[in-house]
Amino acid sequence: MLSQTPLRFVGEKSVETQPVNCLEACVNGCILGDDCPHREHLAAASKFIENTSMDEMLAIAEERIRKKFIQAAEGRSEFPAG
Repeated sequence: MLSQTPLRFVGEKSVETQPVNCLEACVNGCILGDDCPHREHLAAASKFIENTSMDEMLAIAEERIRKKFIQAAEGRSEFPAG
């Protein structure tokens, strides 16, 4: 996911606009902090983790895998070939 949010370095007042590849740059946590355009997703994920038991998460994952197996058996995939 590429973000066009300005990259700020701690202690610097000037802002340099550089695209940020979140998948690479934010491996150890978001480097943009409050300026991250994906903060709403972080909040939703945190809420899900806080309010969903591990058993519920496992049931969701099992259902997702089951659906993929059924789609594969029916000869259709949710991912385009290529």
